[in-house]
Amino acid sequence: MREMVKMIQKMFQGLLFAVCAVWALGGCSDNLADASSVVTRPSQDTLVVPVLFGPSSKSITRAEITGASAAGLLDSTFVVSGYMGNTTASVGTIVFDNFVVKYYANTANTTESNACNWEYVGQTRIKHAIDQGVTQQAVKYWDYTKAQYDFIAWSAGKVQPVFEDPKDGIQSGCVYVSAINPRKATGEDGTAYTIKGLAPDLEGCYVADIVTVKNENYGSPVTIRFRNLCSKVRLGIFETIPGYSVKNVRFYKESDKALPEDAAVSRLFSPSGIIYDAGTCAVYYPTVDRPDDPDNNVAHIRYDVAFGSSNVVDFGSLNYTTAEDSEKTPGAVFLGRSAADASMAGDEENGYYVSCLPNERGLSLCLRVDYTLEGIDGTDETLEVRGATATIPAVYTRWKPGYAYTYLFKISDQTNGHTGIYDPTKPDDDPVNSDPAGLYPISFDAVVVDTENVVTKEISL
Repeated sequence: MREMVKMIQKMFQGLLFAVCAVWALGGCSDNLADASSVVTRPSQDTLVVPVLFGPSSKSITRAEITGASAAGLLDSTFVVSGYMGNTTASVGTIVFDNFVVKYYANTANTTESNACNWEYVGQTRIKHAIDQGVTQQAVKYWDYTKAQYDFIAWSAGKVQPVFEDPKDGIQSGCVYVSAINPRKATGEDGTAYTIKGLAPDLEGCYVADIVTVKNENYGSPVTIRFRNLCSKVRLGIFETIPGYSVKNVRFYKESDKALPEDAAVSRLFSPSGIIYDAGTCAVYYPTVDRPDDPDNNVAHIRYDVAFGSSNVVDFGSLNYTTAEDSEKTPGAVFLGRSAADASMAGDEENGYYVSCLPNERGLSLCLRVDYTLEGIDGTDETLEVRGATATIPAVYTRWKPGYAYTYLFKISDQTNGHTGIYDPTKPDDDPVNSDPAGLYPISFDAVVVDTENVVTKEISL
């Protein structure tokens, strides 16, 4: 029987790759193939095919990171629970109970449980177990009498995971991860597991959607696609004001406060919600067993406890563009003039993205800036515009784990900024802010005096 298993494994040797880590970018379809099946269903004589981890060749897309590169991001480790039954929602028998899976280069097919350099047999167990009495990680075989298996996994990446909740607070450099509990994973109020930590540490962690393997696909390695726990956000600004260029953009931290000392830092702020700096993230799966639903088996995150927050996201300095011939001020000091040429904030090496903890409920975000208009007609004219604002509704800020979001702002001649006296710390109806908001073009009319229209005065003699 073991010779039969080895023969099957050898048949797949050229078709298997290592587990992959994926960032699903917002706006991009996630047309990932099912972890299926270059394998035909075996006969009743081969029901001892072991469960393996790693994707089949048909399930790889060009957007995925695979092999040793994926293992590097995951620090060669992930934790998985797997259970078998008739449907996901019914849960069933837990087969993999918080198993540790480790990557070892050049070890594929050296054991019956390792076809892609990922090994779970004999790995050092963590203390988490839903079914008590598990003492070792042994090889598992597919049970063809069951309709399906479902797998839930996570990885702390290069961050140190701890498995006993530090009630007095989490320290920098580590995250607390609870046990995976498949029986409580589904539904709007479910919790598959929780991850607790500070934002810089949570940003290094990965979550995965539920992987459902149907009976007809047993025998192929189980493909687990990891996504970074955090969202990525970036900000850009461009201008379309006729006759002027825009320079020296300064950012507010709040709508009713004066400019901060570091006003050159690009930022968005929230007047009505919190931007998480730390907390306990609950990972759950509200939609399962609905293959036609795009949200089927997708991992979601909510905050059971938020113990650190701010109301500001900082993006760094704007990357201005080079001056045009008509601009008097030399150097790269002006905003781009189109959405395609927008001046992005932050570090180009990171694609201008900053990591933010996900917030799927959404919250309104505001931009408030001062800026300078410089005439491009050869004069030395400049105009100071103060307190121009824009708001991103909460429907567009429902940050999901593993997605990237770009917010572009346009400065046009329809601005709501002020060119007169303006004090942001005063209400709009305060007499101090009596000058109107907006840009008002100077226009001309003409009147010609009729020289024959003389004044006659009657004088008596």
